[in-house]
Amino acid sequence: MLISSDEPISVNGKRYRGSISFRINNSKLDIINNVEIEDYLKGVVPKELSASYPLEALKAQAIVSRSFAMANINKYKKLGYNLNDTTSSQVYYGLDAEKKRSNEAVDSTKGLMVYYGDDIANTIFGASSGGIVADASEVWGGKSIPYLASFEDKYSTYNWDISLKNSDLKRIFGKDIYSLDLIEKDSSGRVKKILINGIEELKTSTFRSKIGNAKFKSTLFDIERTSDGFKFTGRGYGHGVGFSQYGAVEMAKQGFKTEDILKYYFKGTDIR
Repeated sequence: MLISSDEPISVNGKRYRGSISFRINNSKLDIINNVEIEDYLKGVVPKELSASYPLEALKAQAIVSRSFAMANINKYKKLGYNLNDTTSSQVYYGLDAEKKRSNEAVDSTKGLMVYYGDDIANTIFGASSGGIVADASEVWGGKSIPYLASFEDKYSTYNWDISLKNSDLKRIFGKDIYSLDLIEKDSSGRVKKILINGIEELKTSTFRSKIGNAKFKSTLFDIERTSDGFKFTGRGYGHGVGFSQYGAVEMAKQGFKTEDILKYYFKGTDIR
């Protein structure tokens, strides 16, 4: 079923531009917003980067989000839609998310995307690299991508720490944890595997997700034993690949233009 209107359409308390389709998929109801790319971006950009940030950073985010959407436009084609509204694609809240400044960023960059040669770049992005961008192939496997390689990032230096008591770790992992050792790192220094109690290897991504990605903010960290548990001191927020949002904001504050920011994070690319 398709619902269309000249006015925004409200679904589950959110308003959307374009039209709305309803489709049954494996006994589940999919609600699909059919919307033009530029209108879609107006519901994405302010959810990915606060509209209070400098305009040059917002414009960079708009171009990154447009490029990412188009590079991944067929990701969910078999399910009958192109993208979803979560971080698996990009956070999308429709019309109610829109802000004047982020709309300006979208409108002023209309149609512009990041290209590597003749192809639209898969402009992966995250909150902060923590001072060194991760290589996509080391984070997720696959072939090395030149514009998603590791490099030192002096503009994105987010730091974090978290202390966990022995009782916290027992509750999370279901057993007493006496020792934690970092046994494998990638070229950017991100921890790939942790050795628990000297015998059990665990992927750091799994370790992090069990604790909670919002608390344990990255895999770029060190461990310190405390009297009643462990202290984790780290840098960065998220996977660390590609465009750093915190770095883009800092570059914009220092006077860099949108194209400078994008070419810094996606080396060897063009904006057109």
